[in-house]
Amino acid sequence: GNNFSGAVPTELGNLSLLKSLHIDRNNISGAIPSELGNLSMLGLLFLDQNKLEGAIPSELGNLSALQYMVINENNFDGTIPSELGKLSKLNALLLGNSFSAATTNLDNTIPSELGNLSQLERLWLYSNNLYGTIPAQLGNLSRLTMITLANNNLNGKIPLELGQLTALTFVTLQSNNLSGNGDSLFCNPGKVADFLVVDCSEVECSCCDGCPPLSPTTSPVPTEACPGKTENTSCSICDDGQCVRNPSAQLELSNVTSTCGDEERSGWAFRGQTCDFSRVHYLSVCGCHASGHPMMNVANIYERKGS
Repeated sequence: GNNFSGAVPTELGNLSLLKSLHIDRNNISGAIPSELGNLSMLGLLFLDQNKLEGAIPSELGNLSALQYMVINENNFDGTIPSELGKLSKLNALLLGNSFSAATTNLDNTIPSELGNLSQLERLWLYSNNLYGTIPAQLGNLSRLTMITLANNNLNGKIPLELGQLTALTFVTLQSNNLSGNGDSLFCNPGKVADFLVVDCSEVECSCCDGCPPLSPTTSPVPTEACPGKTENTSCSICDDGQCVRNPSAQLELSNVTSTCGDEERSGWAFRGQTCDFSRVHYLSVCGCHASGHPMMNVANIYERKGS
């Protein structure tokens, strides 16, 4: 990023041959111009980490060549346009905000039309004040590897259709009012996601990160440092529905202790075993009255090894 400020020029909509627009990580303010919907050849749209506000223009649904729409970490209001469901080539829709608090005023439901995005692999809608149920149509997204709907006001049962998405590797649904049986949805042998977080008090899920196993003898969750992940692809200290992430490659990992019920975890350990951080893809450091100084700049992590 740079330190550009001001509004996105409406004249950008005249660049009919434009294939990539990157003005992320600046101080751009104002609304997204509806004129950007004229860019019929645009494949990459990166407007994230700015100060954009107002409604997301429905005209963005006209971007028939678009593969990446990355507009997270802004201050939008209104709705998620149902017209985005027309983006048949879209690979990633990233519209999330800080995990610490919902910082947008979208204040609406998840459009069922997003289930038409047959090429979609990443869907980030966390921290947006979204309400209502998770559309069952999201179960049509057969290529989806990552979905994060955490920290909204969603309610109802997690749709059974999500359990049919065998490509999922990253799922976060915590800090909502969702219910359901996570075991039947996500804990089938051979297709447990690398990183899977729900509100354990509302959703029974023995393979989810931070949730207790069914029992020492019947639990499908292994007891190694990173439960459910035989190659240590993620490490979760614990989860009380208020998870944070750390994207830094330089992590301070010393003198950390936490107590979860009768169980004390120390030295960045899970069930008494230390995580092998050289092989970690995701890091979840969550609740449970943790103490110490584990990190310096807390934010959401979005890069997975190999992506």
